[in-house]
Amino acid sequence: MKIWGKVMFGSGTQAIRNVLEALCELPEPLRATRHSEREDGARQPITSLDDLPGPILWAKGANYLVWSPSGGPVECTCEFKVDPSIVQAFMEENQHRNQIVVKLRVGTLEAFLGSDLSKQVPGLYWLTLLSETLIEKHGVSLAEVEAVAIEHIALGRGLRLFRFHEHPGQWRDRVDEIDALCASLPGVFDIAEVRTRLVGVAELSDYHTIARPWA
Repeated sequence: MKIWGKVMFGSGTQAIRNVLEALCELPEPLRATRHSEREDGARQPITSLDDLPGPILWAKGANYLVWSPSGGPVECTCEFKVDPSIVQAFMEENQHRNQIVVKLRVGTLEAFLGSDLSKQVPGLYWLTLLSETLIEKHGVSLAEVEAVAIEHIALGRGLRLFRFHEHPGQWRDRVDEIDALCASLPGVFDIAEVRTRLVGVAELSDYHTIARPWA
């Protein structure tokens, strides 16, 4: 099975180069070794970063799309090939952190909120990759995140990898602690706040008014 993720970095050619360098230095099977201009294009070995290979990079267990939409912040969209049980655990944790279910007059509405990186960090999960650009942009306390994480790896090039539990299936073991951390950190999406504000909402227009800041 496959799972998706997205990370936002700084702007400009140097930011793109930093992302490419980081992807080429990851451990196997995540290390990018080939690149192509299109998803169905020929995959060539990455021999140099001078000409900014890509925008699609390929690894044994993942592929990456590195681009800068409209000259804005550099985005890296990742597709990972993982065990189905890991996908299931990740989806459950993602639903807990970002999904709301609201019973409106017109029917039941389900939505995922908090994923807009320009507004906030979407949440803290089993493995959470954060760029220092994103941390600084939203004023997230690196020290407070590091104090709760069981592992923190400075990958270089402005990337920080945090692990909050040993295995993705163990996310419930520390759910209250991680919930409290998300709620306490400005700049990190807190689903509990949104759910509280939506209590008793029955009209779709009211839902959109309340949820818009996190949509």
